[in-house]
Amino acid sequence: EALQSGKTIVDFIKESRRNNLSIDMASLAWDQQVIIVEKGKMKRVRIGEFIDEKLRQSAGRIINFNNSEYMKSDGSVLVPAFDPETLQVGVYPVSAFIRHKPKKIYEVSLEFGRKVKVTGDHSLFTVTPAGDVRPIFVRDLKVGDYLACPAKIPFENNKNPESEINLVKEAIKFFDDETLAKIYVRPDAFRRYLVDRYHLRDKKLICKYEVDQRHRLTLLKLKKYFPEEAYSNEILRKWKVKLGTCGSNNPVNSVIPLNEQLFWVLGLILADGNITSSNHNLEIHCGDHELHFLEKAKTIMDRFFGVRGHIYKDRRERCSKLLVSSSGLYYALRLLGVVEDRQKTGRLKIEHVPEMILSAKEEHIKSFLAGYWAGDGTKSPSRLKMVLTTSCPSLADDLCHLFLRIGIVASIYKSKPCGLAHRPYYNVIVEYCDPQSLKVTKNRKRTQRVPCYDLPYTIFQKLRNMGLIKSLGLKGLRRVDSQLVRLWINAYSWRLRRRTPTKPTLRRFVEYFEKSPFIGAVKEEVEKIKRLIESNIVWLRVVSIKEVENDKNVYDFEVEVQGKKINNFIGGTGGLFCHNTQMPLEILPNIRDEATNVFFRNLAT
Repeated sequence: EALQSGKTIVDFIKESRRNNLSIDMASLAWDQQVIIVEKGKMKRVRIGEFIDEKLRQSAGRIINFNNSEYMKSDGSVLVPAFDPETLQVGVYPVSAFIRHKPKKIYEVSLEFGRKVKVTGDHSLFTVTPAGDVRPIFVRDLKVGDYLACPAKIPFENNKNPESEINLVKEAIKFFDDETLAKIYVRPDAFRRYLVDRYHLRDKKLICKYEVDQRHRLTLLKLKKYFPEEAYSNEILRKWKVKLGTCGSNNPVNSVIPLNEQLFWVLGLILADGNITSSNHNLEIHCGDHELHFLEKAKTIMDRFFGVRGHIYKDRRERCSKLLVSSSGLYYALRLLGVVEDRQKTGRLKIEHVPEMILSAKEEHIKSFLAGYWAGDGTKSPSRLKMVLTTSCPSLADDLCHLFLRIGIVASIYKSKPCGLAHRPYYNVIVEYCDPQSLKVTKNRKRTQRVPCYDLPYTIFQKLRNMGLIKSLGLKGLRRVDSQLVRLWINAYSWRLRRRTPTKPTLRRFVEYFEKSPFIGAVKEEVEKIKRLIESNIVWLRVVSIKEVENDKNVYDFEVEVQGKKINNFIGGTGGLFCHNTQMPLEILPNIRDEATNVFFRNLAT
């Protein structure tokens, strides 16, 4: 830009240092959720907590400048983002982590409950009337503008294509020694096999907590005295190994298949399950008209977890309940991420979607959402409308992102407390969707908008200027083709802002001109329309912009792949595409080196 404006790079450096110039010092608030992929797992984290921890671990690599901190990434952290050239969403490595001093924060709210807290110099993405996707500063936004949001978040977990989970291995990695000493391994034939196979004395397997129970093997002893191959999936299945606690007669299977039935029951537990704090029993409650859901859950528990359940009618609470009394199941649910340790968090039930669910295959995510709907969802009788309800805002946000994983744009609405409820609840709504199969029968019109108002009309102007059509009136176009007349009427009404272009109507433009003899003249415009309608981007309208208080640092990612600038990532409630920070001139090596070369060339002349 400096060379194009006629300035020398030397003058540009002097001006940047004099004015303390930097490029797009944009940031998100500390508490904003972002999607990352780390160690093959997709998860949502607070950007402030995550970057603070990264900078703390590698404090020696931090570059300080202009009240900001910058650290290069090793590429192990990935984020979903769209390619500026193709507009397709993919997963790209983070090239740097940035932390800035506190700044003024704005909350931008969109349709469908989307919102994000960013600084005024942060850029979000909009589309111009000419069809160009470009960043726009938050301070330049107006109510009614359209911003880019993901329509789908694709993710293929190729690193962990496991079809089953080994609870013994996961427990040894996850639990501390005190917890491992409480979990027993059954049957006794497996203990005798290990003693003979690895030539250990039987007395070594006695734990100090079980002096009077000499034939019990704990996970702690299994961790200390045996290699990992001793509890492989094949061996555990061969000996039908189960896990339980002292006094529990309902142990859980040590190997659990990761199938659609498992994810369905996990969704039901997250929606309507309850873990008692005293004896860690699992209770799932449903209405009397939903008794078939409890029967299905009982069957899945018996078949895959290997635990027995009991269905009874609670007359006091006027509902039916499935009771599963198994401490082993409680520890299994903790490993699956559905239950938390009350001693650490103060609660038993989680308030977010587990990482395993967010990283799962699309068919497993559909089963999980169907199970959640069975426990805490409703269906509109007038039209297909799937509604998931929760009292936790973070869980509602995670459910909205789960729908994005399978290519469904859901909306989040906050409702006031009613009845006996003392706090508001949140509805995650998907219209024209069958709750059982999660198939969308009809796309919502607002998710199909592409506000490129002037781009289709530009095609007709270009054809007229080239003399391929005589005039832009109905009479002139009717002589060419009647279908061309209908396309021109749409383009003219869009140019006057009477209507907003949608993907189905723009697709007719592409289909017509790709087969017409005019394609050579308007190929560039047609390709631009094609990129917009085939992209994984939905354009939602801004409904409010307000300033909010902030006294914490602000944070950002830098996303760049082998010199190709992606410059965006997904953040905020519901998910928006956010532009990333571009650093000051003085820390960009390629610009700095080029500036140095030009400086010495100018000295020589």
